[in-house]
Amino acid sequence: MNWLLNSDLLYVFKGINHTESIAIHMKMTVVVFLGNSSSLGKSCKRLVKNTLGINIDFFHITYQQACSHLSDELLADANLFILELFRNYTGGLRVEGIALGEKLASKGKKVLVISPLSLKEHVDNPCYWDVASNINLTQKIVSILNSATEPKSQITRLRDQLGHLLEIPRQHHR
Repeated sequence: MNWLLNSDLLYVFKGINHTESIAIHMKMTVVVFLGNSSSLGKSCKRLVKNTLGINIDFFHITYQQACSHLSDELLADANLFILELFRNYTGGLRVEGIALGEKLASKGKKVLVISPLSLKEHVDNPCYWDVASNINLTQKIVSILNSATEPKSQITRLRDQLGHLLEIPRQHHR
């Protein structure tokens, strides 16, 4: 398998040491963002495309659009799913990123759940990132893409830590 080592692409992102390198397959890396709104997905896309370079194909889809836009081909091709922690239902919030992350991880997919909270000191998990993390989001994405660890055990541990928020809000039930 051919690998491309390139530290110049990372140099443009503030906070990443220009001497670090990233291993990306010569083949296109596919990243899929699923979240509550498209604005965070667009921001993640800009961040990833500007820092990790041209070998990244990035798709952003809202949780509401997932059923119609997340094809079997995209599911199969994706190297990483970035999932927003919360989904806003009429009746309240649910940790949709964990619920969907469990399903994806059970299929062997790499998952990163991102959060607007500052829980890093309480939630120590390789598949979780928030604003209190000791590394930036790009570094976390790189570490997951280069990781060979089992995604299912990581997301199960995350469920154990935040699973009390998994219940679908009462007003959403039909």
